[in-house]
Amino acid sequence: MFSPFFLWLFRASACLVVLCVASLLDVREREVPDKVWLLPGLPLASLTALSLALGYEPVWQTAISVLLALAIGLLIYFSGLTGGADAKALVFIALSCPISHLEPILPSYTMLPLASFSNALLSSSTISIVLLVRNLIWKLRTGRSFFDGLEPAPRLVKALVLISGYKMRAGDLSKARFVFPLEVLVEEGGRLKRRLVLVVRLREGEEALSLRKAVELGLLDEEDHVWVSPGLPFVAFLTAGFVAAIFLGDVLFFIAMSVLKALFPFS
Repeated sequence: MFSPFFLWLFRASACLVVLCVASLLDVREREVPDKVWLLPGLPLASLTALSLALGYEPVWQTAISVLLALAIGLLIYFSGLTGGADAKALVFIALSCPISHLEPILPSYTMLPLASFSNALLSSSTISIVLLVRNLIWKLRTGRSFFDGLEPAPRLVKALVLISGYKMRAGDLSKARFVFPLEVLVEEGGRLKRRLVLVVRLREGEEALSLRKAVELGLLDEEDHVWVSPGLPFVAFLTAGFVAAIFLGDVLFFIAMSVLKALFPFS
């Protein structure tokens, strides 16, 4: 019979191989076919079930890890913040390797999907800093307002746009790959208005027109600058987060706990 650690190591290694393949596809195409997850996912999930049946892993910790991964996956998918592949990658990690059998360097918990997601968020947040700097440079260079020609938007939406997108010439949209507009044109009172969007949600009776279509129809000047967001290959960040979770633990959790302890030292 396989030892508990050997069985876990096999599942973790197989999970990493699949994640690496999915990351390459995500980087190249921003799309990962379902078969990448389904074909290895079923046997790996079966090995996880076998490990549970043999008592190699704690039932409650494993159940909580899987349920949290499912909840986060559904949340990020239906919120429109990420694509389907990102949610599927998180669930794949949960079914393949819900619990770590290695002691990480940093004090942490053992739930790999949650730690992988947390690490991915931390690493991908560096892109937000780059985008903010880029936007500030654009404003200094052009002297123009960030939100000229747009309908008024809540401050929170504007703040999120500044760290998740950048300005692009409307005429370049048709040639751009892996770029997603953060604006739509909405018809209201017989007029087309530009509106910032993080997720497209329209009021009853409204119809939205994509920026690319608006440029094609001549409804938007090619020289106008519009907000777009780079489509990040988040599966690649999850893969790196998975490796970090195994050897380091949850880095973001460790930073947060260190800050809290510094601010509120326990006697």
